Amino acid sequence: EMPEWVEDQFDNIAPVDHDGYVQSFLIEEEKEISDFFERFGFVIVREIVPSEDVSKTVDEIWQTPKLLGKQCLQRDDPLTWTDENWPSAEGLSSAGFLSHLADVDLPMSWSNRQQAQIHRLFSLILKTSELWVRFDRYGMMRPTKNVKIKDGSIRQFPERATRSQWIHWDQNPWNTPDSFRLQGFLALSDSSVQHGGNDVVIELS
Repeated sequence: EMPEWVEDQFDNIAPVDHDGYVQSFLIEEEKEISDFFERFGFVIVREIVPSEDVSKTVDEIWQTPKLLGKQCLQRDDPLTWTDENWPSAEGLSSAGFLSHLADVDLPMSWSNRQQAQIHRLFSLILKTSELWVRFDRYGMMRPTKNVKIKDGSIRQFPERATRSQWIHWDQNPWNTPDSFRLQGFLALSDSSVQHGGNDVVIELS
């Protein structure tokens, strides 16, 4: 059963399913995707990248020295994920970003960006197949609550929490009123509204 705070927060805003996830669609549901985007200004499309590619991407992140592939970090040992060991983009450590743009010029990053399903989604929303594309950066949030350690114990790490709010414009509509850019996030793990993560301001009044 969904906690009351989740129901209250999302009542009459973006539809949330019984598992605590914002409503999502398959890429074949084009009308539903378009209608949801027009209503809320964002849309979630699930299973848009093959699961094996998701696993390869996560492996690549953990194997790349500029990301999480440092010897001091052990993938199976959360005790090594300290602030001293954990990489972060300069000035963005509390936002969960691992790196700057040049550090993700990697095979799986480019492969994911060129997925036919992702191109289809952007083309649907932008109403054109002629797209200018780029990749951005990777972000990974360290768990802070009820973290299982290798010895089987459970620990809490409140000091690893990211900033509680970071509402900002990625494109100022007053500076570039005739320009429209569409930003996408490729989630490499499931995240419900109870996990935190990306907040979207649907309406401003």
